[in-house]
Amino acid sequence: EKLSGGPVPLIWQTDNQRILCPVYPDTLVLLDGSASPVGLPLQITAVGPGLQIATPIPGSDGTDLAPVISRGGWYLVRQDASGLVTEPDFHPFFRLAAELPDWTAVVATEGVFHLHVFDSEGELGNWRIQPDGSVADLGLILGVEESLVTAPAVADVDGDGHDDLIFATAKRIIALRPDGVPVRGFPVRFYDLFPLPDTTRIAGPLVVADGTGDGVNEIYFNTDGGHLVGLDAFGRLLSELPLRWGDRKTGALAVGGPDDGRVLWLVSPGGYTGPPLDRQFLGGRVTGYGLANALTEDSRTSEWLGSGGGSYRRGSVGTAKGLGAAAPISTETDRVVLYPNPVISDEVTVRFFSTGSRAARISLYNLEGERVAQADIPVAANSINEFLLPLPGVASGLYLARLEYDAGSGIEIRTLTLAVEK
Repeated sequence: EKLSGGPVPLIWQTDNQRILCPVYPDTLVLLDGSASPVGLPLQITAVGPGLQIATPIPGSDGTDLAPVISRGGWYLVRQDASGLVTEPDFHPFFRLAAELPDWTAVVATEGVFHLHVFDSEGELGNWRIQPDGSVADLGLILGVEESLVTAPAVADVDGDGHDDLIFATAKRIIALRPDGVPVRGFPVRFYDLFPLPDTTRIAGPLVVADGTGDGVNEIYFNTDGGHLVGLDAFGRLLSELPLRWGDRKTGALAVGGPDDGRVLWLVSPGGYTGPPLDRQFLGGRVTGYGLANALTEDSRTSEWLGSGGGSYRRGSVGTAKGLGAAAPISTETDRVVLYPNPVISDEVTVRFFSTGSRAARISLYNLEGERVAQADIPVAANSINEFLLPLPGVASGLYLARLEYDAGSGIEIRTLTLAVEK
């Protein structure tokens, strides 16, 4: 039988392994650990042929839930003792997908899970899934409108103890929190990194791992010109990269090996012709790129080590941990920013770190002391927060912005200058 996507391992009642297989065009088959069928196949009523299975959701009873993606929306498929539960819940996309969506990401946040789905035209929707299987539609919260070139990665980039979403488009690397707030230093424009030929594009895949041995993650990816590129947690190019290792074809990346001998494996599939004059047939090859010895698992945060996240294809590897003073986010805990500044439109973004969960307030005054804009801001505790402040009717000039926010020990007040040029 032909599969429409990769099989995905599922957990049944905490310690039993099962495998869920999407069989073309519209059927799911559940296998036990010995590859014997469990129950009857489940046929899905889908728009167009093909199904994809996203990263499983750990259920409250120790049994995984499986988000199954079709062209028109996704199904939350459940298991029981006899196999797959019939009539799974269906959740439509914001729009009909251009094709069967290739790219999904599942991010765990405070005991719940966020599912993000993309096709070649951008974002299709975002949903919050509880371990008991209840689902809330969050709408289009990430604002990713470009086509992705590879599967998103899920790992903790800024060391705040929460997983982030990392995307690759042909020209940009984007790192966001699940609520859409950018990680500092991102997005990164590819052409700003290094003077490669202007026809070179990002090709993926993405690997997010501690390659320098300090516990902080770096981001690695390929180009369609056969280059390995690496960024630090602030989006800056790593030293000694890019490295030309492959051809102008697709390559693969994965991290393997023990903590004291980790290797980034660079894989070229071969099966194409190359120089001279495209007459020489090239076979596949595997190249090892040595990484620094990693800290112990207790001293580093979550990583994305290859396709599906790691060898078990169950998302990010390890647990997201706050890295304290070593965390990149520690450079922002005492920083308040207004951007863009000067502002030329009718809105400005305020970015700040809030220790507590009490709502913040932003007020804007002209130089005569008159308040021209104000808003209360819901915040997430111990996290970077961003808020878009509307500025309707605010004329060109110099203004004072006053931000009041929860610093943990009390209310912190910051005053900043904002220039408006219209």
